[in-house]
Amino acid sequence: SVDALAGGEVSVLQDADRVVVTYEDVPTHQKAAGTSSFQIEMFFNGVIRLTYLDLDASSGLAGLSFGPGGVPDDFVPSDFTSYNTPGLKAAY
Repeated sequence: SVDALAGGEVSVLQDADRVVVTYEDVPTHQKAAGTSSFQIEMFFNGVIRLTYLDLDASSGLAGLSFGPGGVPDDFVPSDFTSYNTPGLKAAY
């Protein structure tokens, strides 16, 4: 693991079936707003799992994209705070 430039820690673990990248207590863009902790698991069978542990950021965009940049015309955002799911919020 390494310290993130702005604080917190980023670690990478390769397991037998996946690579896991963990961002722990990384400060938000607005540093006074707090930190965020989340994890990305990339399984060798093609499955990708995003797990949001603690997000203090008041806005932002998270997920997967095609890659050439920009936001697709048919993009529909999800508001995780509106979900009735206590504790950890995970996207599979």
